[in-house]
Amino acid sequence: MRILLINPPIREDEPPRHIPFGLATIASVLRQEGHTVQMLDINGYRHSEAEIEAKLAVNDRYDIIATGGLITLYKYLKWLVPVIRQHNPKTPIVLGGGVVSTHPKLLLSKTPADVAIIGEGEVTMSELASQMEAGKSIQSVKGIAYKPKNGQIKVNPPRPLISNLDDIPFPAYDLFPMDVYLNNVGHADAILKSTELSLITCRGCPYSCHFCYGLFGCARNRSIDNVIAEIQFLEDKYKPETYLILDEIFTTSRKRVKEFHEKTKKEGLDLTFSCYGRVNIINSEILTTLKKSGCYSIGYGIESGSQTILDNMNKRVTVEQAKKAIRLTRKHHIMPRTTFMIGYPGETEETLNETIAFCRELNLSPGFFITTAYPGTQLYKDYEKEILAQYGSLDAYFSVLGDATYLTFNFTDFSDDKLLELRTEMQQKLRKRRRLENIYHNLRIYGPTLLARKYLRRIRAS
Repeated sequence: MRILLINPPIREDEPPRHIPFGLATIASVLRQEGHTVQMLDINGYRHSEAEIEAKLAVNDRYDIIATGGLITLYKYLKWLVPVIRQHNPKTPIVLGGGVVSTHPKLLLSKTPADVAIIGEGEVTMSELASQMEAGKSIQSVKGIAYKPKNGQIKVNPPRPLISNLDDIPFPAYDLFPMDVYLNNVGHADAILKSTELSLITCRGCPYSCHFCYGLFGCARNRSIDNVIAEIQFLEDKYKPETYLILDEIFTTSRKRVKEFHEKTKKEGLDLTFSCYGRVNIINSEILTTLKKSGCYSIGYGIESGSQTILDNMNKRVTVEQAKKAIRLTRKHHIMPRTTFMIGYPGETEETLNETIAFCRELNLSPGFFITTAYPGTQLYKDYEKEILAQYGSLDAYFSVLGDATYLTFNFTDFSDDKLLELRTEMQQKLRKRRRLENIYHNLRIYGPTLLARKYLRRIRAS
């Protein structure tokens, strides 16, 4: 079958930094099954609506067209899917990702799409394509919702999670403009330009924070041998200077971090990378191993400097653990990156002042996300009635959901204007520290001589 996969644009105020791993691994699986796969990477190329219309208007027949992504793409897909249908009136349109996984009937009812894949898509998409190719009914395919002819939307039984992630082939990197993704650096140092690629070594998370939607369920790891094989491929093909390990928590297992270090060194891989950790499980042993492995930065979701708010979030950490983790990370010459949010239920001026005090004590200058209730989270479930009362419908609420940088629903006793004003004030009070922290970090990582050479090379290149 000839299958077109479409990667919609996300975070359009930032350059594209990560390939869509879900679509990329689905593409690899479909190829293994003998299908011909093409990719329309709207995000990578940042095609305009007119350009997309022109590309879809080309008379190039496909047997399936599939797209999807995060819930923040809901409004965009309401525009895109009818355009796809206009130019491909008889081609089955398949949607996937978080945008349909929590409420699969909604986008199917609001667009001319035919099928929604719920949860992980690799096995489901493969089976769906096989059934369609054979002209068989899809009513037995687990993990989908679909529109029967002249009938109401049906939701099939769920598909079990993929137990062995090593069974999934590497992403189809060749279908994307990799020069774009290489050069739009995410978490590499803020002063010196590098090339960077993202990597995923596990799916899921063992924790259950109330603001987080666990699309991939329980935590499952790829084998380290499988991860290293992918890194070797990327080193040979693209030669990135740094990697960003996108796992929700890379540091969950000391044993796995140690194995990663030992096997990368055994294979002669001299890596530089950043990753994500958790303050309650980080320690000197893990940090020492990470530093030896080439880790220069660890991201921590601190979220708040108030224990009251952390408890409300079901974060299962303490303020003191967060302080200790940041100090310990710096002690091992690794830069801690931190994220915070404001406006969680229970937020008061006192809890906000506790967060400011926390940041000042730790010399942090973060930006602050606005608490947002995404579908599938416990936070959304707790406030669903109030949210729907404000917006009138799921469709209206989903249509305004973004990346938590603006206010969609106020969970506090502050007025909307006051809450946003407080965020601005907090960022202004802490802003001056950020550039000093980046300079200090780069001096510790590179030393003054190498830092000067890299900086001069960047100036000449520009």
